[in-house]
Amino acid sequence: MATVRFFRDSLALDNNLPALLASAGINVQPGDTLVLGARLCTIAALPGGFHYVIGADKLSLASSPLTVTGTDAARSPNVTVLADEIVGPFNLICRGMAGADGERRAGGTRGKWRN
Repeated sequence: MATVRFFRDSLALDNNLPALLASAGINVQPGDTLVLGARLCTIAALPGGFHYVIGADKLSLASSPLTVTGTDAARSPNVTVLADEIVGPFNLICRGMAGADGERRAGGTRGKWRN
């Protein structure tokens, strides 16, 4: 898991982010932390499988809420947003990956309340 840095004057982030980075000669692997910076940044989507640090002078969401869901590579995604100005509503939801069911236990005896 590496930390990858990518800065531009403007960025439009969506599910094609890995392809955008690859076209700039940056190969990312699931589980990497992506540090992205731009003067102007619009987020339509953030692909699962990565952690994010996003810095922008002016940030907007294409639609709100923005949901980032955990995957095998990043079970509980971390998203840090640093912005001077956020345009419009900003609702970010980070959901961890659903875990496996727990083991069933044998029934125990019920406790009694004491005063």
